[in-house]
Amino acid sequence: MPEPLVRQIMGTSEPSLAVIERIASSCRASLSAAAWRFCHLTSHRCAVVWSVARIVSWSRRSEEFRFGVSRSGAIREGTFAYDCFEGRDAPDRPEPVAADLWLDSRNITDGAHIWEQSKALPSYSSVLTLLWIKERIEIYSDYDEDIVLDELDPEQFTTNRRRWPR
Repeated sequence: MPEPLVRQIMGTSEPSLAVIERIASSCRASLSAAAWRFCHLTSHRCAVVWSVARIVSWSRRSEEFRFGVSRSGAIREGTFAYDCFEGRDAPDRPEPVAADLWLDSRNITDGAHIWEQSKALPSYSSVLTLLWIKERIEIYSDYDEDIVLDELDPEQFTTNRRRWPR
């Protein structure tokens, strides 16, 4: 899946399984391989999750997706992936779900939501899920600049910030 072609297909579209399906079709690749490549190249905070028998089998995160996907057991009720395993229809575009249903982190604000789109793959007894963090859900981020460090004295050269003897 050549990067220029995949980037062209992705364009400025918001993340969705439809974009991933276009990548798979254009590159004659599997849906899971296209999802993996999408997460490798996207600048969005996205992850793909492959689950089998209601258990996360593997996941792939984009560089910007700084949360771990829960591998603590079964796909949880309240997710669209759960609905797929139950034989219920899932939305055909990403929709919000509670972030804590998917993410293992204490750094998530109360009531935070992420966007999920899941697709049942009955031939594999699996579900492919796209997760997308559309807006900030972190309590604290590496990008916060609330902490102001003391200005370093150029006359101090050691790690203990002591002056070199003269």
